[in-house]
Amino acid sequence: MNFTLTTLPPSPNKRVHWAVKRKMRDEYAWLMIQAMGVPRLKVLGKARVDIVRYAIRMMDKDNLYASMKQVIDALRMAHIIVDDTEEHITLTVTQERVHAKKDQRVEITVEEL
Repeated sequence: MNFTLTTLPPSPNKRVHWAVKRKMRDEYAWLMIQAMGVPRLKVLGKARVDIVRYAIRMMDKDNLYASMKQVIDALRMAHIIVDDTEEHITLTVTQERVHAKKDQRVEITVEEL
């Protein structure tokens, strides 16, 4: 399964109210559910999740992983992954630089192992 989000999750260094983070997570989950269509598929067991962040500004590795919390929680809420623990997912988060704001996005690939 492949998903593309056109809005970047905020950096963990940026203070954001918890309700704003929750709304963002819910919107991501809804977009993923819509992208799956009907019938909805659920990845059972262990899954590999690859996330690529395309952005103008690069993040250090710890902030990069932390910034994807709402995305990973949305995968769980949309019943794409069973849980976000290490026994259920193998997570890889990378980033690539783009030169225009219109090219910023997050690409997510989920494969069952």
